Amino acid sequence: MPPMPLKSLWSRRPLLTRSGLYTLCLTSTTAMVAVITGNNLYWFLFATGVALLGSNAWLAFRSLRSISLRRALPQTAYAQEPFAGYYEVHNSAALPAFYVFFEDLPVPPPRAPGTTRPVVTFAAALPARASVHVPFHARLASRGWNRFRTVRLSTDFPFGFFRVFREIPLQDEILVYPRVGRVLQPLPVERTAEGLQSLDLRRAQPGQDDFAGLHEWRPGDNPKAIHWPSWGRLPGTLLVREYERTRVPRACLILDRQTKSERRFEQVVSLTAANLIDLHEHGIAASLWCGGEGAVTATGPEALLSELAEVDRTESAGEELAAAVSAAADAGELPVVIGDGTKRRHRDAGWARAAVLVDVAAGEVRTRYRTRGGAE
Repeated sequence: MPPMPLKSLWSRRPLLTRSGLYTLCLTSTTAMVAVITGNNLYWFLFATGVALLGSNAWLAFRSLRSISLRRALPQTAYAQEPFAGYYEVHNSAALPAFYVFFEDLPVPPPRAPGTTRPVVTFAAALPARASVHVPFHARLASRGWNRFRTVRLSTDFPFGFFRVFREIPLQDEILVYPRVGRVLQPLPVERTAEGLQSLDLRRAQPGQDDFAGLHEWRPGDNPKAIHWPSWGRLPGTLLVREYERTRVPRACLILDRQTKSERRFEQVVSLTAANLIDLHEHGIAASLWCGGEGAVTATGPEALLSELAEVDRTESAGEELAAAVSAAADAGELPVVIGDGTKRRHRDAGWARAAVLVDVAAGEVRTRYRTRGGAE
């Protein structure tokens, strides 16, 4: 067994607590006095101190040795938002364990800057020969696959002199979606002869859609949709024509990955994710292009958010953007390019006039999007 480090690598809690350090100093002083004077009372005090220190270390080690556990995580989470999980802990010893700390350090993707805070929780008591659930709450800052590899257990029960550690290898992973927020201004998703038109959620008027059937009159129905021939067949019953939409607006969100700022790129990804969810909630068909051969389409936003969770920035993307805008236009979708400095770099490009450009460098992120909690 490798030597136990003096400090925990994650929590920075000392192996020897302050009370244990005082007890060790007092025991050492008592031993020196006992050797010099030969007084049996000092030998008794020395033996008592050694017994307390030794029993603390032994009991703490015994309580951790019989613990096994399983980590339960959700499949997905959102960056910077808390999620709940739990440890299924089994204590196979004949005695209960008390005041056990659980420290879990997630490993973010390699591109993630900065440090990741550990997940820390504790159980006041673990019953003997029984299994319990120990809940915890975590918040991951980096999108992508975050991996959990080791759980560190620690306790200083019963006397608080020594803190004993035990590491249990436990492999798990969770896919973290980009940070999302509230869309303040919806994206334009329809093109008319006069130009781009914003998202219109009003009820469709007769003549614009296909006939789907009849239903009884309800307050708010258009009087022009009343089916008068049925009035003669069903006296006293007023029926109204029911229509369904013949054309669903479609949008293709194209991610401009060219940027030199990691913080700006995360804003681009978060703005794209928020608009994907907003379009889906309003019944707008949306696809996503993040580079590569073609756009990703899905009926729900989960597959699109999974693509955004693992996308990386790049140094150049001009030719790819032109091909993506052309492919989206050929498919009948309105191309929406979201990037950092996109308007400045491609203001003279021909394809830019056929697409909607959303530029976080131009301050549009402040007018279109707000993160949860109000922070930019």
